[in-house]
Amino acid sequence: MIAAFEEEAAIGTVLARVPAATCGRPVRVLVVVDGGHDGTPSVARSHGADVVELPVNRGQGAALRVGFADALEAGAEVVVTLDADNQHDPADVERLVAPVVEGRADLVAGSRRLPGYRAASVGRGAGLALFSAVVSVVNRQRVTDCGTGFRAFRGSGLARLHLRQDRYSTIEVLLRARRAGLRYLEVPIHSGPRSHGHSKKGSFFRYGFGVSVAMVRTLLSAGS
Repeated sequence: MIAAFEEEAAIGTVLARVPAATCGRPVRVLVVVDGGHDGTPSVARSHGADVVELPVNRGQGAALRVGFADALEAGAEVVVTLDADNQHDPADVERLVAPVVEGRADLVAGSRRLPGYRAASVGRGAGLALFSAVVSVVNRQRVTDCGTGFRAFRGSGLARLHLRQDRYSTIEVLLRARRAGLRYLEVPIHSGPRSHGHSKKGSFFRYGFGVSVAMVRTLLSAGS
């Protein structure tokens, strides 16, 4: 599943590399178009993806919730999320799915915090390390990459998360997964720069503020 906002130039090459099957299971591709005015929906359909179009841009978290609901209604055994901008390598999908299929994890996150990884900026890399350390302390489990959007969820576990954040939702997923008792695992992934356009996350300070707000809101609503 891919949440996409004005990614017409990049999403086609991503979809072309998504495997037709993984771990012996057929793969269905769903693109949730989070508003926008470009040709993202038509490009996605031309590559055989199912497409859900939202009338306005609501944020990646909101778009993913729409996609999660669609996947769960369809009875998905495993739901994989990845970005639309070529930063994630679809060849790594099986690496994320295998631990779920084998019964070793309920949420598998692809970690970029490995030797050789380079953040988009020094500030972004430092921020990612800081927030990952905070989440590790709060969750009492090691989290090396709290900002990764390349993840695999067991369908039955995903249904227990009750996500709410419209934006900056990656940390919310980790916090709610811990409270829901989902078994968490990280695996190394390949990661590169986006192939087209610019990041939708905003400046370093805006991103840091947004992540902080999402974390506080999730912790305050931990009991609901």
